Amino acid sequence: MELSNPEVRVLAALIEKETAVPESYPLTLTAMRLACNQSTNRRPVVTYDDRTVESALMSLKSVGLVRFVHPAHGGRTTRYRHTADERWRLSTGEAIVLSALALRGAQTTAEVRARVARLLPVDEAAEVDDMLDTLAARSPEPLATRIERRPSERDDRWVAAIGREPVDSAGVGDGAGVGDGVGVGDGVGVGDGVGVGDGVGVGDDDERRGGRSDAVSRGGVADLVGDPSLDDDLRLKFDRVGETARHPSAGATATTARVDRPIGAGRSSSDGDLTGRVEELVAAVATLTARLDRLERELGI
Repeated sequence: MELSNPEVRVLAALIEKETAVPESYPLTLTAMRLACNQSTNRRPVVTYDDRTVESALMSLKSVGLVRFVHPAHGGRTTRYRHTADERWRLSTGEAIVLSALALRGAQTTAEVRARVARLLPVDEAAEVDDMLDTLAARSPEPLATRIERRPSERDDRWVAAIGREPVDSAGVGDGAGVGDGVGVGDGVGVGDGVGVGDGVGVGDDDERRGGRSDAVSRGGVADLVGDPSLDDDLRLKFDRVGETARHPSAGATATTARVDRPIGAGRSSSDGDLTGRVEELVAAVATLTARLDRLERELGI
């Protein structure tokens, strides 16, 4: 299979969103562009325009991987759905695993399992290893390829093999990619003054859009579009910050203690760890705020 990079991104994003936001699927062109360009759970992060996305959709349609859903009577917007499961005879789980590889580049089996856990059907959640092997064994062309581990690594990695060349994020570790910066994971609260509304609909002007609120949202970035895939990377990175975020008073106490401590006073390792977590949370809030502002500009709200 030799899809271009935009075609791989568009197809993989359609597969992901079918499960992540079924109420918005099939997707409009605007929603499709935002799905391709989102900064979380993507490597590399891209900035496709409508023309690039539309061209990729046309190419995918020509090879039987996408269908156009034309508006019914009274409707205004054409929508798009993938047919990769039909074309390649994939189970739901296999399609989701393939999309994770295509969207994120080279990953170990454990990384793939962690990223698709919330999207897989319950009866397929424990079968990621088998799905990867099945994708690699496809004939006449494999849909995934195993990469032998490098000297500094413990496990082999997997890449999607549906593009002109397999996507390998070699040399880019977690946290080093664009969009893999500091974020807030599932359920991690954000400090007072950073408010986000109940949701921002993704799509054309006639679809629902939520406003910005002065209240504090404690649901994470995924609240913006109701899409669990937006939080996957953030959850993986900030598991260790979560406890501090759920108990902000403890973080405030630790910060105060650090400021008021006399110069030269000793500091226990536990205090240092807690202070470091608070500092990471502050950085997380700043990055989250920047992402929210950028998303609002894209949606024109």
